[in-house]
Amino acid sequence: MRQINYYSRFLLLSMIAGGGAEVIADNVLDHASIKCSYEYRAVKDSTTKQQREDLMLLLVGRNYSAFYSFYTFQVDSLKQTPDYVTKWRQAFLAALQKDGVATTNFFFRRASYYIYKDFAKNSITTYDDVNNSLFVYTDTLDAQQWEITDSAKTVLGYTCQQAKCYYHGRNWVAWFTEEIPVNNGPWKLGGLPGLIMEAYDNNEEHHFTINGIQQVEKLPITDKVAEEKYKKTTRIKFLRAKRKFEENAAMIIQSQTDIDLGMRNSERMLHRDYIETDYR
Repeated sequence: MRQINYYSRFLLLSMIAGGGAEVIADNVLDHASIKCSYEYRAVKDSTTKQQREDLMLLLVGRNYSAFYSFYTFQVDSLKQTPDYVTKWRQAFLAALQKDGVATTNFFFRRASYYIYKDFAKNSITTYDDVNNSLFVYTDTLDAQQWEITDSAKTVLGYTCQQAKCYYHGRNWVAWFTEEIPVNNGPWKLGGLPGLIMEAYDNNEEHHFTINGIQQVEKLPITDKVAEEKYKKTTRIKFLRAKRKFEENAAMIIQSQTDIDLGMRNSERMLHRDYIETDYR
């Protein structure tokens, strides 16, 4: 398998954080043989088409896979260390000195979810949070009903074929390669006869593009959230609760802190939607 280097910023952040994404924890679910990274772009504001960026990691083992934001993982891992505040300040100052006040080359929590695919149980477990409250819910693995088309293109040097499906409120287009016979892909997507290299909804409000593939040996897939106390819920209930909080965040923060942010609910309405829209 060809090996592609990650973004230079990915390597820089690994050094800044004093470790990297391969932090070994006590709760090892499996060992990955393939590690992929995806550039993730999502529309932050549909009125201005402003986008937010993330760097996502996919670790694929024999029994499990894990998918999460590299930046979120760095912050969550760093928070477990006793000198978290010191390291955070050092990282912030380093990024500020390099790129100035407009820096985006700095780790802060971005996509908040951790997604684990359990191949034996045919399930997906998602860990997420809303306003510091922790939740967990399950989905069915490979629930997408793909239609494979005749279209083809090259992604990262691999020949890919197109597939389409409707999933949880959006119409998706995926490009997969049989050159890497891995039934997996970014986020909750999978179920095709090859690794999904690129995927986006028909409005291109959410877009995953692979930018690195690496064969690894016995890289632990760790259930790093196992020690936390997560409340079980359903996907729909979670998304509704998250939407309600974000639409009323200014008022909630004011009630909790007695600080008036000068915003009203009508001004807080979000001009975007989640990657899943069928909760409405």
